[in-house]
Amino acid sequence: MALSSMLQQLFNAADTAIVGLFDTSSSLAAVGTNGKIIALIVALSSGLSVGVNVLVAQQIGQHKEQNIVPIIRTAMSLAVMIGVAGLIIGQCISAPLLGLIKTPSDILDSSVLYLRIYFVSYPFLLLYDFGSAILIICRLKKDTSSFPFALHKCDLYSGSVSAILKVGIPSAIQGAVFCFANIFVQASVNSFGSSSIAGSTIAMNFEYFTYYVITAFGQTATTFTSQNYSAGQLRRCRKILRICLVFSIVSSLILIEPLVIFRNFFVGFFSADQTVIQNACLRILCILFFEPLCNLYEIPAGVLRGTGHSLYPAVATIIGTCCFRIVWICTVFRHYHQLNILYYAFPISWVLTIILITIGFIAKKPDKTF
Repeated sequence: MALSSMLQQLFNAADTAIVGLFDTSSSLAAVGTNGKIIALIVALSSGLSVGVNVLVAQQIGQHKEQNIVPIIRTAMSLAVMIGVAGLIIGQCISAPLLGLIKTPSDILDSSVLYLRIYFVSYPFLLLYDFGSAILIICRLKKDTSSFPFALHKCDLYSGSVSAILKVGIPSAIQGAVFCFANIFVQASVNSFGSSSIAGSTIAMNFEYFTYYVITAFGQTATTFTSQNYSAGQLRRCRKILRICLVFSIVSSLILIEPLVIFRNFFVGFFSADQTVIQNACLRILCILFFEPLCNLYEIPAGVLRGTGHSLYPAVATIIGTCCFRIVWICTVFRHYHQLNILYYAFPISWVLTIILITIGFIAKKPDKTF
């Protein structure tokens, strides 16, 4: 799952590296100002695919394999419908959306063109995410030949649609609220000019790559908890929580610490402009350094979704990240208009979200059933 999301983000990272090294910082800023919006698109599609993943896992856990083929057909049809709708809407809202986040006028046209081209890929992005989710969970059976599937037989089954969306929408919301709140942050970064946007763009690539590892373990916790919970294997669920938490923390630290320590070296792959490099390193120290904190709410939230409590993690994330960061921008940042003050909203919001998810985990008491 992590590699799947990282591969999607790699397209944007490649654009950033090529433009940063072979063109001006303004061109890099034009690509970078779309970074938060693209991350939002990826988060939505990846989150929706969790609904497919969980539903198939439940059928396997309950030994109802005969239901899997209708679910697959429904998922593929749903992916195409949502993808085409997203493509059309995206072409219409690209310019207003970039104007809303105060994209500087000197890079606005290039930014709009880049975003519209990206929206053309949205149907294929959803098909990829839904298909990957199905293939990953079907590997648990170690015999995908028992699930015959033909693309021309795609159809919608109302029960499957509602079940997919019941889990997928809250999961998509939880992943998207980070990006949605970050769009407000991007609007604030834009006020500092092209060099700050370019530096922030470079640092964001590192943030997304490492964060996808964390969310992958969160989705893994959801999938395996759902399967074992449905099968009545309650003792395994506590073990899943511990294993995913440990592996996620270790994996994120292995990726993040070298990036922080050798930040000037890694940023140099994207730009030779010293002002841009300084801005990128500032964001790395203020945000990426603290990103391992995300493990402490992503994994428990994944377990909550796996036990059927999918709404609370989404609400807690909205309050802890989206609402808090917007309030921070409107209050603290407005008074102290500095980039580092803006960036401090990230680790503080993560601590708040950890507290809210922990309260929900205690209140829902899923561990008491294990």
